[in-house]
Amino acid sequence: MTGSAAGMFSGCIQAGLYTSMTGTYGTTGWQRTFIIGGIISTQVAIMGYFCLPDFPNTTGAHYLKDCHRKYALARMDSIGRAPHVPLTRKTPLAIYKTPRPYVLTLLNLSASLSGCGGYFNLRLKSSHKFTVSQLNTIPTSASTVALVSAHVLGQSVRRYTYSFAWILAATNFPFKSAVMMTVWNIANSAKMSAFLISSAGAPATPLLITWSYEWFQDISATRGITIGTSNTINYGMSA
Repeated sequence: MTGSAAGMFSGCIQAGLYTSMTGTYGTTGWQRTFIIGGIISTQVAIMGYFCLPDFPNTTGAHYLKDCHRKYALARMDSIGRAPHVPLTRKTPLAIYKTPRPYVLTLLNLSASLSGCGGYFNLRLKSSHKFTVSQLNTIPTSASTVALVSAHVLGQSVRRYTYSFAWILAATNFPFKSAVMMTVWNIANSAKMSAFLISSAGAPATPLLITWSYEWFQDISATRGITIGTSNTINYGMSA
């Protein structure tokens, strides 16, 4: 949800910087976008280093009391989640001998690469009908759809029993969008709708990662290595 909200705000910020700060102090609007984005990202990175508490059995966060750590460990024990253990050289080899990392990577790629919402602004730009500000603000509607979808599916998972069916429900949206984009010989309004429909499938990957944590309860290294491998391949193919 935060990623979708960030997409909404960033589009508006980019439009504002381009229209109001082009030429200010000898810089263009797009240069200002990189400067502002860098300042925000740096602050978040610094906060993350100090604020993320690590695992309950290894945390050294000063803001967590001993009772908080024991409570977290008790919650892990109640659902059968093994505590974190140090990573050794033999651990990755042992993990890659099992089918779990390959299954998760395939599912993650299928969920992530099936969407086309990231190309919304390129589609608008190719029509030569919109201003630079509109190219930044119109795609925020797709982020809005993703935000609403994440809230609805997230609350559904929280209210009802978590199952793989919710992931299939999320991936159903980009699948329909991909079919519309493949046909392509459809009305322009339908093409615009396809980008919005695709964005409704944005929660698929977070739901999949959450499901993998339930699947990889036995060892924390499996969760970390598998998700790291899956995301690395995913970002490389979608770049």
